[in-house]
Order: sequence, then structure tokens, then C-alpha cells
Amino acid sequence: MRIKVLMVSNQQGLPVSDAEMLKERGFMVYTCTDSLLHEMVDEVHPDIIFINPEEPDAGTTKAYHSILKDKELADLPVIYTVSEDDVYLITPSRMQGRKNKIISDNIIDGIKVSLQEASHVLHHLPAARNHAA
Repeated sequence: MRIKVLMVSNQQGLPVSDAEMLKERGFMVYTCTDSLLHEMVDEVHPDIIFINPEEPDAGTTKAYHSILKDKELADLPVIYTVSEDDVYLITPSRMQGRKNKIISDNIIDGIKVSLQEASHVLHHLPAARNHAA
């Protein structure tokens, strides 16, 4: 099964190069603007949310915090590009109150780490929840 990444930007159609790189590595990449984030999460059911603004602004920051506060989305890892130098803030699944964050300078490694953290948490959930994931 391919990993679904929802790439969120603050400008329509950007960033194309990051989306193409992930597609070349076998990920299913969906894109949207920060204003459509929650609608796309409901439609796509991504494995990871990757917030990658062209220029960081209040809209992308608000989108990031809204995902972190949404208890129904606590099982989704969130990756946020924090600078032009491609430094990524990885917030793994927030199940069972875990709130650790990780910094990475490589998006592929960041995705792997976020999924490892998520699978570690999923092994400790009741069987019914594992089935839904």
C-alpha cells in the first residue's frame, strides 16, 4: 500500500518540485492550500500531512496548530517546513498524550521517522483501533 501525503501550501499549485520528488519515490501526493486543509483531510484520509508553505505566514501556522489541536486527527503525523533551508519540524502521532517533536533536514528521513513513531503507537492501541488505521 502506498503512503498518502497531503501537501499543504499557502499558494495554489506550489511547491511542485517537492511534490514531484515524493511522487518519484512512490508516495501518493495530494496538494491543497491551507484554507482547504480540513476538507482535503476528510476526502483523502492521508497518512501524513506535510505543510510546506512558499512563504511562512499566519494561514499556514494556523493550519498547523488546528491539526495539532484536532483530537480526531491525533493519529496523523504532521511535518512543517520551518525555513527556506529545508528544515522540517516533525510532529509524530499524538496518540496517548505524546507530544515529542523531531527536527530533520531531509524530508524522506522525516517521513520515515514520523511513520515509525506512528507505528510504535499503533501497536499499543486496542485491536479495533488498529483495524481502522
